[in-house]
Amino acid sequence: AQDGLVWDITRGLRAAIAEAKAMLEEEDKYIPVSMANLKKVLAEAEKLLADGGYTEEQVDAMTMKLVDAMTMMYEKGDTTRLTTLIKYAEMLQESSYTPNSWKPFAETLAAVKAELAEGNMLTEDVEAAYGKLSQAIGGLVNVANKSGLGTAIELAERILAKKDEYIPSTVEGLEEALAAAKAVYEDGNAGQDAVDAQQTALMAKVMAVRKPANKTALKQSLGYAGRLNQSQLSQAGSQALEEALNKANALAEDPTAPQEAVNEAKEEMDAALRAAQNVQEAAKEPAAETKADAPAADVKPSATLAETPETAVAPTEPEAQSAAVDGRDADEAGPALPEKVEEDLA
Repeated sequence: AQDGLVWDITRGLRAAIAEAKAMLEEEDKYIPVSMANLKKVLAEAEKLLADGGYTEEQVDAMTMKLVDAMTMMYEKGDTTRLTTLIKYAEMLQESSYTPNSWKPFAETLAAVKAELAEGNMLTEDVEAAYGKLSQAIGGLVNVANKSGLGTAIELAERILAKKDEYIPSTVEGLEEALAAAKAVYEDGNAGQDAVDAQQTALMAKVMAVRKPANKTALKQSLGYAGRLNQSQLSQAGSQALEEALNKANALAEDPTAPQEAVNEAKEEMDAALRAAQNVQEAAKEPAAETKADAPAADVKPSATLAETPETAVAPTEPEAQSAAVDGRDADEAGPALPEKVEEDLA
């Protein structure tokens, strides 16, 4: 008491209690952990006043404790965006992603959901959780589409099963490329980029494989050219035939020669032989006027080309297709020469 007035030592505590109760009316605004602490301290303060017999020091201490509890009241962070992200994450299907990328994502999603369920997330907590979940979603790797790689593997296996039918040099490296492709194909964590890279590499090897060219028709043309009398050819005609012969002989001896080059050489040989035959026919015309029964050619083959050793091979299906393109039956594969040449060979 001072100057006839009584000092109420509980005045400050009662004011703090009133303020704390006002905060309780907005309970949903604050995180549960801080609200629970406030309720606990508030109950202690009310009990102190109800029990009586308190000292000024006890009242002051309780007042400070209640004020501290109100100071520690943190508002909840806005979880609207985080909740939306969680709903999106829950829609993702595990089967669509690689195991190695799904595991950390699933763990992060579970942790964020548990933290959100506790309800104690501050604004900074919400932002941190949103960032972690976004990063986990971004780290997901889609299961690769391996259909193209599977087709490439099947083609490579077919070739290797009959690799003796192909030019050895063109099959080199195919087994290694196939092994690497299979490793990626069987890897459940392989990404699309890795799958595409292996598919490209394996298909490059597959497309480089070549079967030996069918040289039957080219050798028939070479056989005829070897029996041709070149003494009546002009210098230009003889040079053209020689060039065609050199090219044809080189390809005939080259085990890696592609079919396209062989076909081209045969066409050039046939053109040179036709030109040579025309020159020979022109040279025989004066002799025909004085001796109609003279032999029609300087050199007459003793056997048909089909009977020579280099051509005594039954045409294969590709040979038959090649002959068909030239307008001839498979059994007649050879240079498409003028009728007179065919008579000479009969």
